[in-house]
Amino acid sequence: MKKKLLVMVLSLAFAFWKLSASANVFAPSSVLFPPASAASTSVSLSESSSVTAFNMLPFSLFSPASFGVAFKNPSSSRNSVNVVPYSTSMASLFWDLIFDGLSALWWINNIVLNFDSYPYAHGKYLIFPYSDSSAAPAFDDSVSSLYSGKFYRFALDTSFLCFPGENAGNITRFEGLIWKFFGPVVELYSEFPEEGEKQMNLRLGGQFALIQTNPASVFFNIQWSHDFFGGEGERNGLVLGFIVRSYPVKPVLLEWRGAWIIHNTVMFESHLELGGMVWGPVEIFAAWDFRGYYKRSGKSISERKNGFDVGLRYHF
Repeated sequence: MKKKLLVMVLSLAFAFWKLSASANVFAPSSVLFPPASAASTSVSLSESSSVTAFNMLPFSLFSPASFGVAFKNPSSSRNSVNVVPYSTSMASLFWDLIFDGLSALWWINNIVLNFDSYPYAHGKYLIFPYSDSSAAPAFDDSVSSLYSGKFYRFALDTSFLCFPGENAGNITRFEGLIWKFFGPVVELYSEFPEEGEKQMNLRLGGQFALIQTNPASVFFNIQWSHDFFGGEGERNGLVLGFIVRSYPVKPVLLEWRGAWIIHNTVMFESHLELGGMVWGPVEIFAAWDFRGYYKRSGKSISERKNGFDVGLRYHF
C-alpha cells in the first residue's frame, strides 16, 4: 500500500512541478506584473543591464518565456531591447499551461500503469496504483505481490479474411507494448483473389500510446507497407493510423483500427472488431473490414470493398 501511495504522490508532484515551471512562480514581481507603461514600449538599457534583463526571463519547461519576455532586437540600436506586450505573453502562458498540463497528464496516465496477465485475468486489464476499479484483487494488500502487473504486453492473432465476390485469405498479426506505452505492430496479409495470382502484403512498424484507460485506449500507429507475390504495389508506402481498444465488461473486448496507406494510390482501411475471452488468455473475435481506394494520379477513381474476418488471439 505504501508503494502505491508513493507512486501517486510522485506523479502528482511531477505534474505540479511542470505547471509551476510554466507559471514561473519564482519570477520577480516586477516581471510577473510589469507596469502598464512597459506593455508595448521599447526601452534603452546599457550593456550590463541588457544581461540583467536576459537573466530575468522566466522560462518554462517547454517555452522560452511565460511572462514579460524581453530580448534583443537585431534591427534596433545596439543598446535597445524590445518588451513583448503583456497580452502576448499571457496568451503564450495560456498555451504553455495547456501543453504542460497535458504532458503531465500523459506522464501520469502512461508511466504509472501496469498490465494484468491477460484481459480480465483478475479484473479488466490495465492496473493503476491510484484506482481500485481496474483490478480489485491487485489492490488487496494480502495478494498485491501476486497481481501487481507487468510493464509489457503482447498479442498474437490469426484470422480468416473474406471480401465476398473479391478475394479471401488470412491475416496474421503480432502487436504489443515493449514498455508501458510503445511497441511493435507487424502484420502479414495473404489474399487469394477469385481471378489472378496470390497477393501478400507485409507491414512493419509500431504504436505509441496517446491515452490508456480500460474504457478506451488510443494509440498512434505508423508502419511501412510492401506488396510481394502480386498486388501490383497498390499497398506499398507509408501507413499512418489510429488504434482504439476497450475493455468494457468481462469478457467483452472492442477494437477499431483505421489506417491510411499513402503511395500512388491512397487507401483507407477500417477494421471494427468484437471479441471475447473464452479460455484463459485466448480470445475469439469477429470483425467488419472496409477498404477504400482513392487514386492520386490521372482520373480520380474510388473503389470500395466491404468484408469480414474471424479469428483467434493469444494474449501474453
